[in-house]
Amino acid sequence: MLFYGAVKPPTLTLIRSDPDLVLRWIAREAGRRRSGAANVAPEEYDFGGVPETELRSCIHYEYARECDPIVREVANIRRQSFPMVDEAGNLKSGDTRSLRFRRVRKWSKEDLAFDIWILMALAGEAGFPETAWTKLQADAKARLVESLPNVAIEAVNANVARKYPPLVVETEMGNAELAGLTLAAWKAKVGALDGGRSAKPKSRPLQMSGFFTVGLAYDAEVIVESFRKWLLDGPPQLASAKRERRGRHSLRDGLNALGALRLRYLCRNLSEAQDLMMALRRTRPDGPSYRDRTSWNRACTGAVDVFRQVLHLPDTERPLHFSAGWQK
Repeated sequence: MLFYGAVKPPTLTLIRSDPDLVLRWIAREAGRRRSGAANVAPEEYDFGGVPETELRSCIHYEYARECDPIVREVANIRRQSFPMVDEAGNLKSGDTRSLRFRRVRKWSKEDLAFDIWILMALAGEAGFPETAWTKLQADAKARLVESLPNVAIEAVNANVARKYPPLVVETEMGNAELAGLTLAAWKAKVGALDGGRSAKPKSRPLQMSGFFTVGLAYDAEVIVESFRKWLLDGPPQLASAKRERRGRHSLRDGLNALGALRLRYLCRNLSEAQDLMMALRRTRPDGPSYRDRTSWNRACTGAVDVFRQVLHLPDTERPLHFSAGWQK
């Protein structure tokens, strides 16, 4: 088990995989641009056979293959782990080793936790990034389904909840000092729980303090329902803090969009890509369908958006197989 600061990453599976193979793969993919349909394998654009239970991990894995900083950092981790492979037989339970991580993006502490979990999971799979999800061995998929991205997200959520608890409650029955406490004093008391983070101006719109009284003569279910109704009706302060809700998009939509992006990059022209997609739909009628250049380009734009959302990347990052448009 490896430790980095206060963040506890997953166990790194020690593998003997040449890090330079990863870098050569990046260069090879760059050289495949507009190489033609004959050089495109179905697993690069056809995700129709991925079971629902694998979709969440598959989309993180496939989009990670598109991320140059992630792929290069996986090579960096494997290079550092080489000595550990040689001494693996002498390691005992509880032994620790350190790794130096380079930034995939500008990090907050939450971003750091997320990235380390993702990077460690990918670095321990010998098939990454060369092997597409649908070609991975069953045991590799099982490991990734368990850890990618579930464990990373759980670690980040737990860290956020520790710093910014969703609800802080004390009663005068448990603390007699509360009887004379002012609202300002209560805010200061709550702020001290997270080291003063909640007192910062950018955190204030996301927190609300006040007074409430619980009628103990009522059953717990009635009290809970009353609080739930008050919360969902939306106090003014809560309504102003609500986040924007975007349209619903399925994980499979994101994978289909990635397939379109790769076909635009790899095919010589739109006609080649259309032929591949038509052949796919003959075997899978429910597969993706793009009628014209506009719908293809819309799907490719969507893939870039999903790439940044799934991997928490800035707007400056683009997938490895990004191209600005079709060859005329």
